[in-house]
This record gives sequence, C-alpha cells and structure tokens, in this order.
Amino acid sequence: IYTLLALLGVKVFRWYVAIIVAIGLIGSFMGIAVSAYGMMNKAYVKEMWDATYGRGSWDEVVKIALDNGWESTPISASATIGAFVDTFWAYWGATAAQYFGGEMKSPKAGFIAGVFGCAIFLMIFYSLTAVTVYGAYGSFISQYAFAVEVAPDQFTIMEPVMTALPVFVAPLAKPMPWLMAITAIIPAMWVTNCAGATLLVGPRQPFAWAFDRFFPEIFSHVNERFHSPHWAVLLTGAIAYTFIPLALAGVFVAMVDCTFIYIIRCIFGALTGVVLPYRRPDIWERGFKITVGGVPLISICGILALFWWWWGLAISAWWLDFIGMAYLSFWIAFGAFIWFAYAEYNKKRGIPVEAIYSVIPPA
Repeated sequence: IYTLLALLGVKVFRWYVAIIVAIGLIGSFMGIAVSAYGMMNKAYVKEMWDATYGRGSWDEVVKIALDNGWESTPISASATIGAFVDTFWAYWGATAAQYFGGEMKSPKAGFIAGVFGCAIFLMIFYSLTAVTVYGAYGSFISQYAFAVEVAPDQFTIMEPVMTALPVFVAPLAKPMPWLMAITAIIPAMWVTNCAGATLLVGPRQPFAWAFDRFFPEIFSHVNERFHSPHWAVLLTGAIAYTFIPLALAGVFVAMVDCTFIYIIRCIFGALTGVVLPYRRPDIWERGFKITVGGVPLISICGILALFWWWWGLAISAWWLDFIGMAYLSFWIAFGAFIWFAYAEYNKKRGIPVEAIYSVIPPA
C-alpha cells in the first residue's frame, strides 16, 4: 500500500498521512483524557485495573515487585538517556522533510512552520501523556515493569505482557468497551506513519545518488504524470519486502539497520552543519545567516549534534554482538565500494567529483 502511494506522488500521499494523523490524534487525546480522569480518582484506577486483568491482580503486581527487591529510586540519568534511543524516532521527520524541499512550493516557510511547530506539539503531547498516566498510576508503573522483567513466572492472576502505554490507559476506559478499543488500538496508527514516510523518503536517496551519477542512472527517472521517482520507489519497496520478513523472523537485522545506520547518517548530517558555512558559504548565506560570537550558529548546533549522535552510537553499539557488527560492517563497506567505484567511473568519463556535488538536484 505504501509503495503504491509513493508511486502516486507526494500530493496523494499527504492526504493519506493527514487522515491517519487526524485519527491518531483523536485516539491519543482520548487516552490522555481518560488518564486525566484516573489521575483525579486514584481508587478508580485500581478498581479498573482489577476489573480488566483479574480481581487481585493489582495487589499481586505490587507483591511480586516488592518480594523481588523493587524499591523507589530517584531519576536515573543513564536510564533517561537510554530511553532517548527509542523516542528520537518521533522526531526524525524534522530531518526527513529536507528530501522534499524541491517538491514544495514554499519550502522555507513550510519547514519553519512544520518542523518547529511539530517539535513543539510533540513536546506538549508527550508531556501530557506522561503527566496524566504517571499521575494516575504513580509508582505502580515502575512496579509492574520491574515485575514483568524480573519475575514473569510469578504471575498467577493476569498474563504478564510487555510494558506499553495501552496496558495502562485502556483499563481506565473499562466502563466503555468502545473507548477501550480506541485508546488501545488507534494510537498505534502513529507507527504506520513512520513506515509510510520511510517508503516515501527512502526512494529520494537512490534518486539523488543516480542524479549525482553515483548510482545507475535509471533510478533518476521521474514519472511524467505523478512526478515520483518510480524506479527508485520500486527499488526501495523491493528492499523492504526482502528485509522486513527477516526482521519479523526475529533476526537482528531490524535493530542494526534502523538504529545504528540511521545514527551514522545523522552524524554525517551534523558534520555537514559544522563545515557548511566554511566549505559552501554561498549556500549558508542564502539561509539563516546567524552567528554567535562570530561563529555560525549552524556550526555550533552541528558540534552539539555530533556529540549527541556519537553518544547515541555508543549506546546502540552495546546491543551488537560479533555477528551484528560483521553484518553492519558488510553493508557500510558495500556502500563505500559503490561510491568509490562510481567515482572512478565518473573520472574516466571526465566528470570531476567536485563538479557533481556543486549542483543541487531539481526534483
């Protein structure tokens, strides 16, 4: 479905995204509303938990947690930073939007309103979600997560399931089964947006490589009717159809591809921000030419981003075993081989690499 939508172009795809986002917003804010109600009625929270997962399940969770050494602890900086590895996916659209600059009527105004507006909205949305859910359940969320992780075999009343937001939000809507379904299922549609955006953004990369003569030139062709890079879209879809089944089979490729390689891409993006005002001042001067103490603001932000992403790279590296590292290294080496092979090929054709990267793709 996403491949078909990507073939139909951005104009069609944006309406699909708008509809899914609207539905997700409704479900998510319904969840915030029932959590806020629970925050004001603490006895109701325990009553609805037991009504959903079995009489006495709340007390059993607390007992399992305490019997196995759970205790209230202050905020953990390391745990908070570790959680960012998951949550930064909600913000990747800010960087993904750049691939559509050539397909927007007024990208300068659109980027400012969209990127910063969405970032502010996400901060408010996440804050409301966290405040209302933790306000309703308090330390019980920590106790449940601890019990499921440490002693899942000690549960006798309820089936221990992975700690996730719907586990806590849905019971608060127990008197209304239709609302339980909405708060448990509809917010998950946010995830489908990420998958769809990937199959929309992904093809723009081989398209740009082909335009720059570093990939087979057929992938730079654009459909005359829908103005989509159709061959690049089909290539991206084929790759997805190949690797997603491997990930569903429990293979490590999903984590390696999604997290590690994505962070490497972000590192190069941050490095670009550092050197852009010095290597390509003509491009920098066309944007927000802001300096702090004589140093370009984009360079300062790039340095901070480099620190941040190297930190994230180190965190995700802890998850890789020998096979994972070998698999990751293969694909990085394979990509480097393609680039250097085409660099030599272009030189033989009399096309200097410096000239290639001085032209911005028109799409």
